[in-house]
Amino acid sequence: MALRAKSKLACAIARLDTLRLNESIHAGFYTCAPETRPGAARVYEIDQIVSLRIYGILLALSLSAERAGHIACAAYSQFNGRDDVSKVVYTNTRAGAWHTIAIPADGKGNDQPPFAMIFDIADLRKEITAHLEYEDKNRVVGED
Repeated sequence: MALRAKSKLACAIARLDTLRLNESIHAGFYTCAPETRPGAARVYEIDQIVSLRIYGILLALSLSAERAGHIACAAYSQFNGRDDVSKVVYTNTRAGAWHTIAIPADGKGNDQPPFAMIFDIADLRKEITAHLEYEDKNRVVGED
């Protein structure tokens, strides 16, 4: 069974404030959040939490919510469901355009650009999986 987390835990893992994330989703800045219905918590899978973690890192670097959301969701589109992707690079082309590049686990096919942000997707997946496994094994049942 795939490990998943509701919004509160996913945000804790990603080091994000839940209310700030919800504001970004509703403003259209973070477009790769899972769908939900009114009154229900969003449920995030591992790759979606990786994207949240990238978003949180970018916000911590003082990027605007809109720009951070664009980059995190562009990265997500490169690695979502692709176990062969170990890293995603956000880079500037010689023409000045910014884009994301997926780098396969074998590292072949992409030269390192002169300026880039590199997101280690394989490491983030391991970190998040370990956190979810810990939470799953150490669940406490009952009311607060």
